[in-house]
Amino acid sequence: MNKVIVYIVFFISNIVLAQDAAQVIFEKANENYRKEQYQAAAEQYESILEKQKVASAELYYNLGNCYYKLGK
Repeated sequence: MNKVIVYIVFFISNIVLAQDAAQVIFEKANENYRKEQYQAAAEQYESILEKQKVASAELYYNLGNCYYKLGK
């Protein structure tokens, strides 16, 4: 029973840490977008999707806006 609890806590903590890392990258990407550095912002948004495995409507919306600004 104790092992199960340890695994559950470990799993939940990994999810929380991944979301925190994704949030930091998302904020940096937003900053790049505001600075009109659309390519850098797009790459950061894409890294959230690919590496962090986190997705949201806001993330896809911002990525789409980057592509639009880049003419893609």
